[in-house]
Amino acid sequence: VGVRRLTGQRVPGQMADGSFAVSKTATLSADESDLRTALLDEGTRAALLPGLDVTLRSRPTSKALRLALADGSGPLGSILFTLATAGEGRCRVTVSHERLTSAADGERWKTFWAGWLAVVAGALRT
Repeated sequence: VGVRRLTGQRVPGQMADGSFAVSKTATLSADESDLRTALLDEGTRAALLPGLDVTLRSRPTSKALRLALADGSGPLGSILFTLATAGEGRCRVTVSHERLTSAADGERWKTFWAGWLAVVAGALRT
């Protein structure tokens, strides 16, 4: 992938299959188990991601939770939530959004996930 980027055959964020991927990470004031429980609960997931159809694709016991994302127009890629304890009452959350169709989609979703993590962090502080 690196050689292809250097030779102009692939742009940053582009995967071997031609799709794109982006990720954002934030450390939140919450326990890892509480965040995992919230992401596994269908009702809470719907509240966290309003207007989007989110389907769990991994086992609930998986280290990272994979979700399929869609809306009324069709599939919007695959999301991987990776949670890691970052000290007492803190959790590092990485959201990886894969199978995006273009670099522009990648930039749009990267901005979305940065804002989403900020909103979730703010909600946890109150």
